[in-house]
Amino acid sequence: MAKQSAPGKSYRKGITLIEAVNRFGSEEQAEAWFVAQRWARRSDLSEMLEQGHPGKERASRKPQPYRCRSCRKDFSVKTGSLLHSSNLSLSQWAIAFYLFSTNLKGVSSMKLHRDLGITQKSAWHMEHRIRESWNAAADQFAGPVEADETYIGGKEGNKHASKKLHAGGGTVGKKAVVGVKDRATNRVNAKVGRMGWGVGWFAGGCRAAYNERGFDLVKEVSVMEVREVAELLMAQGKRVAVAEADTAGLVGYLLGTIPGSSQFFPGGVIAYTGGLKQSILGVPDELYESKGSVCAEMALAMAQGVRELTGTDYAVSTTGVTGPGAGRSGLPIGTFYIGLSDRDGEDVAVHLQLAGDRDENKRGAAQAAIDLLGRRLRGEQ
Repeated sequence: MAKQSAPGKSYRKGITLIEAVNRFGSEEQAEAWFVAQRWARRSDLSEMLEQGHPGKERASRKPQPYRCRSCRKDFSVKTGSLLHSSNLSLSQWAIAFYLFSTNLKGVSSMKLHRDLGITQKSAWHMEHRIRESWNAAADQFAGPVEADETYIGGKEGNKHASKKLHAGGGTVGKKAVVGVKDRATNRVNAKVGRMGWGVGWFAGGCRAAYNERGFDLVKEVSVMEVREVAELLMAQGKRVAVAEADTAGLVGYLLGTIPGSSQFFPGGVIAYTGGLKQSILGVPDELYESKGSVCAEMALAMAQGVRELTGTDYAVSTTGVTGPGAGRSGLPIGTFYIGLSDRDGEDVAVHLQLAGDRDENKRGAAQAAIDLLGRRLRGEQ
């Protein structure tokens, strides 16, 4: 009878629970391990201090073991880490790390409370800190690294008629997957890439300028957080309104997620149909008839109309083709125009060509509107 091999990857070597307890049994042993892990794995503290850390060890180790030579503040190995301000001992933290690393399905706060002799509340707080640090850090590769991408999605010709985008081939309608490999360790990390967009900027005081400049000038949008834009608005004492068509209120929703948003965001208009654009926002009939509802001129007229309606300093607008059908405009799915009207500056419109599904296109256009406003507040556009 053939000898049965051990299950799983039995060749992997680790440390046992007894070895972990012996290694971190005292506070001095645990501190030495944390110092080695945190400060570039130096062989001792004196070497670590010589190679860049602006601190020195106190003889009394009170009120903290180390003192910074630059800012003259006391600190310990816990300072500025997930252990910061924690009254739990370093040995308890070290054992908690061991238990988390070796238990396949995690450790409950009740078990940690019993194993470490701490309260359940402390165990719960400790677990959240550890999980958050693991999610945030994600073990950055030291390099050199190799990176590549691919696009995952069905071939247009193989799709059911109801699923076809009719927006061209190539990467349209596909998800970008980006992978990175560390050459030294052969570790690989892959994620579905965030949706990107090509941007054509239109500038000028009159609408005729848009036709003259076309789509020649292309820039890349960097994503700004809604909170950052809100802080800029409040710091400058400015207000913004929104006029949305195909994003259906998503830009307003994003602005409204910030506490105190009523200080800078009085409201806006959702104008899906041409009739509302004309009756509420004052879009001229001839513009709608000659250019249609998805164009740079329409985005500008919507932004200007809602700014005048609400009396705000700024206004942003969105109009586009979300999919899955191309609609009456005949434009490719994912075509969007974002407008910005500035009471004291130049009005601009942005052309986007997104490559997601209906919801992703809406989110991309809404984020682009936030980003466009943020760039103007920072004086970039």
